[in-house]
Amino acid sequence: MSRDLAAQSGKSRLSVLLEHLSTIDDPRDVRRILHPLAEILFLVVCGTIADCDDCDDIAGWGEAHLDFLRRHLPFTHGVPGGRWLTILMNRVSPALLQAAFIARAQCHRSPPSA
Repeated sequence: MSRDLAAQSGKSRLSVLLEHLSTIDDPRDVRRILHPLAEILFLVVCGTIADCDDCDDIAGWGEAHLDFLRRHLPFTHGVPGGRWLTILMNRVSPALLQAAFIARAQCHRSPPSA
């Protein structure tokens, strides 16, 4: 049985995911950011796993689970609304998001046996 590379490094799978999400470029004007992109992406991933169908559902899930979210990231300004989530997610490069998930998945693969 192969050992999980995240466990080998002493990091939780969630912390590895958060590291990879934080590498995605934020397309917004730095002076106008209220919700950091890593928080938004974490919210969207969690909401999607929780079977939310759209950004309004994700925002509602986030409000209901804000304590959980804050155990991992600050969410200083709470959770943004569904309309705002839709606008932002339409601005994030799908290729960058895909690359972050692929990199995260590769962290959990063992190197091939020789």
